Amino acid sequence: TKIIINEMISVTLDIYLHGKRVLITRKFFSNIIFVSEDENQYKLQAKSHKKFVEGGEMQTISDYFYQSIGQKPIEMVGKKTAKGKKITFSNFMWYSYFRQDELDNTIFYLGDNAINIKSYTSSHVMKILLNNQDVFKSDIIKQLHMLTDKETNMKYKIGICDELLRNSDVFDKNINDELFKKSKIVSDLKQSLKEIDFNNISEDEFMSICTEERKLGYYEAEIIYLKEFSKLIDRRNIYKKMFDKCKEEIGQLDYFISGSPVEFEYNVLRLEKTFGECLINIQFPDYDSTDYVKINYNSFSPSVRDRNGNFKYDYHTISSGGIRTIFKICYGLAIHIYLAENDIQSMVPNILMIDTPMKNINERIDYAIYERLYLYLYQLFSEGGKTIWFSIDNC
Repeated sequence: TKIIINEMISVTLDIYLHGKRVLITRKFFSNIIFVSEDENQYKLQAKSHKKFVEGGEMQTISDYFYQSIGQKPIEMVGKKTAKGKKITFSNFMWYSYFRQDELDNTIFYLGDNAINIKSYTSSHVMKILLNNQDVFKSDIIKQLHMLTDKETNMKYKIGICDELLRNSDVFDKNINDELFKKSKIVSDLKQSLKEIDFNNISEDEFMSICTEERKLGYYEAEIIYLKEFSKLIDRRNIYKKMFDKCKEEIGQLDYFISGSPVEFEYNVLRLEKTFGECLINIQFPDYDSTDYVKINYNSFSPSVRDRNGNFKYDYHTISSGGIRTIFKICYGLAIHIYLAENDIQSMVPNILMIDTPMKNINERIDYAIYERLYLYLYQLFSEGGKTIWFSIDNC
C-alpha cells in the first residue's frame, strides 16, 4: 500500500543458508544488496548492469547463491549465437512464488509477453533441476559456435582462392616445374646478353638483342607471378587444413553434446510419478490410478494420459479456472517434493508461496478439492518434509 511504501526504508532477511546464518539487506528501490555471514560482508548487485567488483568474480546476489551451493554460474547459450545469458536467482524464484494472474496464463510466473526469452529461460531452469547435462555444457556450446564461425570463414576464403586460381591459365600446371623452366630460360638469357659486345654490333643484331631483353623482362615478371600464384596455392592449402580441422572438432563436440540423456530422462520419470501422486492424493477430477503424467522434454508442460497412452487433458484444456489453478499448484508442489526427496542442491528456495484468491473457486465443485489440497499440504508438513509451505489467500 502507499502508506507502507512511504515508510519503507529497507528490508532484511534473516535466514539460514546451508547451516550458516545470513543477513541479506536491501534498501527500497535500490539495486545494491548487502550480505553478512559470520565475519564476511559483501556488497552485491540485484541485477548486473556493469562490472561492480574490480577484479572480483562475485558481483550479484545470484553469484553469491551459486557460490553457496558450490556451483559456477550457469549460462544458457542459444543455437545460433555464442553469446550467453546467465540464469539468475529470480529465474529459480519463479518456481517458489505462484501468483494468481500468472497461474491462469503460463506454467510458471513469467509475466506478460513471456513467450520468448522467459519461457526459454524457464525451460533451462527445469533442465538444471532435472540434471540435463546440456545446460552444463555452455562452454562447449560456445566453443562449438566459434568453431562453426571459423569453419564458415575458412570456407569463404577457400572459395575466393579457388575463384582466383580458376581464372589463371596456369591453374592446371605444375608450378614448381614452370618455375624451374622459366628460371632456366632467364639464366640462359642473362648469360647470352652478358657475352654481347654492345660496341661492335650491327643494327640487326641490336634489334635481336632488344627482343631478347624484352623476353628476359617477360620471363622475370612471369616468375614473380608464378611465385605469387604459388603463395596463393599454399594459402589455400592452409585454409583447407584449418577447415578440415574445424569440421573434425565440430563433429567431436556434436557427438559429446548429444551424449546419453539417461539420467535426465530418469529424473523426468520421477517428477512425473510425483506429480501423479499429488493428483491422486487430492483426488483430482478425472484422474485415477490407471492414468499417468507425461512431461514434454522441451516445454516441460505436463499432460495426463490414460492407460493406453491417449491424451486426456493438460493445463490449457481444463475448462474450470479453479481446477486449472489446482493443477498448476500440484505441479509446483511436485517439483518441490522432487527436489526435497532427492536432496537436489539448487537455488530454488525451500519455500512455496501460493497467492490464490478465491475468484476461480466454484462453491459447488471446487471447494472440496481445495480442502483436500490443504489437507495434503498439512500431511506433508506433519511428516517432517524439508520444504516450508506458505499459502496466501486473498479471500
